[in-house]
Order: sequence, then C-alpha cells, then structure tokens
Amino acid sequence: MIVSVAGGKGGTGKTLVATSLALSVAGRGRPSPGNCDFEEPGDHIFLKPVLTNGSVCVLVPEVEETKFHPSYHAEQGLTVTGADALR
Repeated sequence: MIVSVAGGKGGTGKTLVATSLALSVAGRGRPSPGNCDFEEPGDHIFLKPVLTNGSVCVLVPEVEETKFHPSYHAEQGLTVTGADALR
C-alpha cells in the first residue's frame, strides 16, 4: 500500500502526519517514508534514523544558462511570452 500526504501550503503538519503514519505501522512491516519537500525535509526530526552503513548524497541540478537566453528559443522555433500574456 502506498499512502501520500500532500498539500500546497507550508506549516500545516504534513510531515507530522506522514511520520506518525510511518511509525504507527512500523511494527507491521518495513515502512519506507520519503519526503519530497525540496526546501526543508524534516522527517529525520521525528524519526531520528540511525545510519549504519552506506553513504548519503544530495543531487544538485545543473542549469544550462544558455537555454534561458531568448536567442536559444528563437533557434529552436519557440516563442517566449511573459506571464502577463497568460492572463
């Protein structure tokens, strides 16, 4: 079973609910909580994991600056419009 806890507003208790669910079923299997919060994932605060082996890494995306230049879009046959045009 996969259970997701989601919401668009911060500070509503999503991490608390998700970690509480994971802890409540911990005796009935092996829950694998995953936090997709890009800014402040806080599962470790509630779960207090102990890392016994392996390594931890953080993937950081690389931005290709040239692809944000209008001339790149023109070469690709794309038209860039501002957010005001979408209203």
